[in-house]
Amino acid sequence: MTAKARVQKHRAKLKADHCGRLEAWVSTDLIKARRTIAQQQNRYLWAVVKDALKAHVTRHAALVTAPP
Repeated sequence: MTAKARVQKHRAKLKADHCGRLEAWVSTDLIKARRTIAQQQNRYLWAVVKDALKAHVTRHAALVTAPP
């Protein structure tokens, strides 16, 4: 399988899992901190970032939908 075919297969899998591409600029301090967490937990950096973003969005949604 060629590299191009592998990438296309991977992107098709992500699309089937309802995933999209997000490009963001963040501070290098935040990247270093997340990288440290990923290494300590023996996980991929993207997985740690995804969990952090999901937790932030969940907290924000709870605040927005909370009754006054």
